Amino acid sequence: MMPNERTLNPVSAAHGAPSLVPLIDIGPLRDGSAPQAVADALHRASREDGFIYVTNHGVDPAFPDQARRRALDFFRQPATGKLAPGISDRHRGFLKMGGARMQANGLKPT
Repeated sequence: MMPNERTLNPVSAAHGAPSLVPLIDIGPLRDGSAPQAVADALHRASREDGFIYVTNHGVDPAFPDQARRRALDFFRQPATGKLAPGISDRHRGFLKMGGARMQANGLKPT
């Protein structure tokens, strides 16, 4: 399949009708045979459609299921387990409900 092909997918647009979502084969990017064609197709789809289905990406089909399972395992554990890793200096980690508060400039926290 060429990088710029489109296929009918069961995706509903805001008006409720099925829409065409670009199906982009990035194999030619990965193997170097047509990187510019893939880049052009990705750019066009991002600009015009906002959604992209990607094929020949090289991701092991088992990976998404494994990632989902690990996430479920994490979030199903008691709060003490979720809080144990803490928050990193890059703001990565788990915060319990109410643990983060946004504050507008000039307003005092409540």
